[in-house]
Amino acid sequence: MSKLVHSIAPLALGLGLITALAGAPPAGSEVAAQRSTAQQPGQAVAGWQRVFTDGFGSAKASRGKWSNTAPSPLPLKKCWSFTKVSGQKVVVIKSRKPWEVAGNVSCRMATGEVFGAGATTYKFSARVKFHEKQGTLSSFWVTGPGPNEIDVIENAGKKSGKAKCVLAGTDNDISKDNESGSRFYGLMHNVYHAYEPTIVGHRACVTKASAYPRYDGRFHTVTATWRPGTSVVFEVDGRRSAKYPATWSRTDPVVALLTNKSRKPNDVGFVVDWVKVWKKV
Repeated sequence: MSKLVHSIAPLALGLGLITALAGAPPAGSEVAAQRSTAQQPGQAVAGWQRVFTDGFGSAKASRGKWSNTAPSPLPLKKCWSFTKVSGQKVVVIKSRKPWEVAGNVSCRMATGEVFGAGATTYKFSARVKFHEKQGTLSSFWVTGPGPNEIDVIENAGKKSGKAKCVLAGTDNDISKDNESGSRFYGLMHNVYHAYEPTIVGHRACVTKASAYPRYDGRFHTVTATWRPGTSVVFEVDGRRSAKYPATWSRTDPVVALLTNKSRKPNDVGFVVDWVKVWKKV
C-alpha cells in the first residue's frame, strides 16, 4: 500500500497564501468542537459518504487500517499506544525523530485506504489535542504521488512573537521561518506541490487570538475539504480558517497520515480521538 506514499514530510518553508479568516468559537468550548460538518465516527452527514473511520477503540482493529510508511519504519507498537483520556478511548502517536535523517528509524502512520478519483470532493477530519511543547511537530495530513500534500493541521506548540506566516496576501509573500523557530504561532495549514528545484509551498497560520485558546487540554476538530482542481478549505472547530485556490488543489490520489516528529523521542505524544474521511455524493 505504501507505494503511493513518498517520503514527504510537513516541511518548513512556505509561500504566503490567499486566506479567508473567520471568528473562532469560545475558547475551550466542547460544544464548538462538535460544530464541524464532519461529525463523530459512524454518524451520518447529509450529502457525504463515510469512506474511512477509526475511533481507536480497538488496537487490533486499528492495526488493520494503518501501517508505518517511514523510510526506516519501526514496528507499530513502538509508534503508538492506546489509552483513555477523560473516559474516551484514544490513540497517542509517540514522538519520533524526523525520518528525513538518513537511516533514522521513525514513524509515519498511513491509512491503507487511498482517496481521490477525478473531481470527487473529500473531507478529511480528526479530533485531536494540541500540545504546547516547542520543538515537536504533530500533524494530521494527506499526501500521495505527484506530489500532492495537504496538511490539515500542523501543531508546533504554543509560541509567541510576531509571525511571518502570512495571513493574507499574494504569492509574493514568502514565509522563511521554520517549524522549530520561535516566531510561529503553533497551528498551521499547508499545501506543498513544487518540490523542484527547491521545496516550497503555501502556508496559513491560525491567528494568535484563535490559536492560543486552543492549547487548553481539550479536544478540537480539524478538517480539510479537498475539491480537486478547485480549492482546499480548512476548518478548526467548524470555523473556516483558510482557503487555497485551484492552483494549489491537485488531483493526485492521497492517503491520510498521522505523524509526530521531534528531536527528542518520547517527548510529547499526539493525542487523537478519531480520524475519518468522507466523500461527496
